[in-house]
Amino acid sequence: MLEMEGTSLNQKVLTPKSAFLLCWFAYTLAYFGRVNISVAIPVMEKTLGWSNTQLGLIGSSFFWIYAIGQLINGSIGDHVSPRKFVFIGLFFSALLNLAFGSLTLLPIMIVIWGINGYFQSMLWGPIVRTLSDHIHPRRNNIVAVGMAASMTVGYLMAWGLSGKIVSLLGWRWAFWTPSVILALYAFLWLIKVKSDKFHNAVHPTKSKQSLLKITWNDGLWLIMIASIAQGVVKEGINLWGPMLLMKTHGLDLSSTVAYSILIPAIGFSGAILAGLLNKKLNHREKPTILIMLIASGITVMAFHIFGAGSAISGTLFLSLTVALLNGANSILMTIIPLNYVKYKRVSSVAGLLDFSAYVGAGLSGIFTGIIADKFGISTVAFLWIAFLILGSLALLGNMFFKRIAAHAKDQPQMH
Repeated sequence: MLEMEGTSLNQKVLTPKSAFLLCWFAYTLAYFGRVNISVAIPVMEKTLGWSNTQLGLIGSSFFWIYAIGQLINGSIGDHVSPRKFVFIGLFFSALLNLAFGSLTLLPIMIVIWGINGYFQSMLWGPIVRTLSDHIHPRRNNIVAVGMAASMTVGYLMAWGLSGKIVSLLGWRWAFWTPSVILALYAFLWLIKVKSDKFHNAVHPTKSKQSLLKITWNDGLWLIMIASIAQGVVKEGINLWGPMLLMKTHGLDLSSTVAYSILIPAIGFSGAILAGLLNKKLNHREKPTILIMLIASGITVMAFHIFGAGSAISGTLFLSLTVALLNGANSILMTIIPLNYVKYKRVSSVAGLLDFSAYVGAGLSGIFTGIIADKFGISTVAFLWIAFLILGSLALLGNMFFKRIAAHAKDQPQMH
């Protein structure tokens, strides 16, 4: 499925299949060391007596620092060893999970979880670069769906396994357990990725351009706005989904976890749907993303209207929203960056778009906590709908921008 065309590879050079699997497991396990906080939040609220706003600060510290880290590390990832960079990210995330689970002071925990965000930000750009180095562009759809699956499995592991751990051992073990797993895999990555040598799946066809120039000339700044918008909603649900269901329907922790794990489980279908839709639209990524954003706005509205009726209906509409946004996200974070291999800017663009998504996540963490405390947690649906409208308009703007640029390029020059 992920064969490399052409030359046979030296034993020290990863095959496409090996490269994909190593990247897949690295990113799957990384989620265990960052989404685990979502399941721990309800128990931390009761045990430590913190408000939604205070808990929101912990989540927001991760999102903001992760976002800034993506901007920095995505660009660095085009110039340094992915092997060493990913190892550092995984290993230090393990140490920070260990530290977080051992603390009870809110200010220090906010700082620790924020630093965890920085080391987690060292992963995505170099991982996408590794994929672009080993896998032919005609496999981009498969790669996007596959990597979306890593996120889904990561969420299932974080919410499902962490939920069991919290119920049996307490919230601290939801951080101590991932710390051990991440540390072990960090060394496995270092051993298995024996060399940074690779056979380019496709050689750059254009000279390297500055990220700023690409961002403006390609209208990438409008795609960044769309990434921010979907980040507000997708990560808002991922962070606050368990709490939302618990508060709205009066569920206990075990019931909340049982319903919550349906969100990422159903959510993976969105990546498959996006891949099929993108293929149907002849690999026109922007219209595919636009359709997914508009549809997710409809499901958020349905959640607001019908979600309070039962835990099942609430979970269903949240799951459908996450599924649609996972589909949009898989294209935004994988296929669009892979299109920039011609400029040797895959890691930079991946980092830039992931930065944008987590700016949205950071905004969501703050605003959702404030709105929940002041107006009730069910009112956050209006915040999500507003951002989805903004994201859709930004995508339309990008498509219009590209048409004007293409038309201007085709016009004869006046002398």
